[in-house]
Amino acid sequence: MQQRIQSKIEGNSGGEQFSKITMNSSYGSDGMNQEHFSDIKLCDIHETFRKHLNGRFKSDRKLADNLYAVEFEQQKFNCKTCLQEAFAVLDCAKYWFMNFYYNFLTPMIDMNRVHLIYCDTDSMMLAVAGDPKQNYKQGFSAIIKDKEFYDSNFQKLFPKPKQVITNESQPQLTKIVDEGQRKLKIKELQIQDEKKPLGVAYEHCGSTLIALAPKNYWLRQEFDKKDPIVVKLKGMSLKMNPQINKDAYENNIKKRDYSQRKEYFVKITY
Repeated sequence: MQQRIQSKIEGNSGGEQFSKITMNSSYGSDGMNQEHFSDIKLCDIHETFRKHLNGRFKSDRKLADNLYAVEFEQQKFNCKTCLQEAFAVLDCAKYWFMNFYYNFLTPMIDMNRVHLIYCDTDSMMLAVAGDPKQNYKQGFSAIIKDKEFYDSNFQKLFPKPKQVITNESQPQLTKIVDEGQRKLKIKELQIQDEKKPLGVAYEHCGSTLIALAPKNYWLRQEFDKKDPIVVKLKGMSLKMNPQINKDAYENNIKKRDYSQRKEYFVKITY
């Protein structure tokens, strides 16, 4: 994480992305057990009959006239990855996710003006009915119901404003004479605050979202001049599939019959 923060401070987008992928792939690899959980042998019809009497027999499948795949239950397994750490990280993520939603968001803002669209392991997408006269930068400011709770706890999780960080770091900043170095230090402090442990930050803000499932959505963020349209579909190359666009997402919903819509609804709520 520290390497990723340092890369972001230096403006090294390649190093930042490399650090992110390294951390994510490490967690994913820890959570995978490469051990084969089945023992399968190919047998003729007579051998297959005898294998049925084996105490480890599980099932068989006919492949040809005189060829069967016979599966046996494993008596022991080997695990060469730290599964317990991966599951501990996942359980911890779920706990803090629920803690953030129920003990922070729910008491602080008017949940009647918020719709939870979907959740992922470490992120959530919310539709907020805020002040129509303001743009997306308003955050939750227009729907706060407990101002005292907001003032006491908001900056414990969300990034602090630049001015707050500057004021809190004055003793440290006054020692820096060069103005350029001072600005760089403020930027460094901002990034460190944004990436603080158990902290949260805004990732995308937009006006329109069509979400079919987690990591499968179309988002319009017209305030982002560099990337006004975001299409996310994990596991598929969007460059190789240009037909995946807003119309495809809308048609996926409109062209379903009743039974399919019911299944779709269940998937979304889960």
